[in-house]
Amino acid sequence: MKAAVLILVAATVSIAVVAAQLLVHPHISPQYKLGWIGSDGANYMRYQFKEFTGVKTKKIYVIEPCNLTIKYSISLMRGKLTITLKTMSGETLWSRVVEGDEEGEAVIALGEPGWYIIEVSGEHAEGYFDITWIG
Repeated sequence: MKAAVLILVAATVSIAVVAAQLLVHPHISPQYKLGWIGSDGANYMRYQFKEFTGVKTKKIYVIEPCNLTIKYSISLMRGKLTITLKTMSGETLWSRVVEGDEEGEAVIALGEPGWYIIEVSGEHAEGYFDITWIG
């Protein structure tokens, strides 16, 4: 009985902390990953998941102006994913919303060397994504 009460108290405190964070930072949406399995490296992100709501980001560095090629393979049983390429200041250079199954490729001209962000956002998504890039 004491263990059940402690678990209930811990869960209540966790919910209160999340609620307080949302009040202080209303632009932050709740994030969660269930059954999240995969990996990422210098030029790829590959994950499968039962439930993904939130954001997975990867910073990449471009040493000189180039055409960045992003290839993606996505299969979703439900929900949606958005792949976005951004500058470090948050400017969106390219974005693709996927619901269902899709494979594709995008070539984005990057006129300046520096850091960029590849972002994958999930909204109640179940499935997998495999994203690679080369510049």
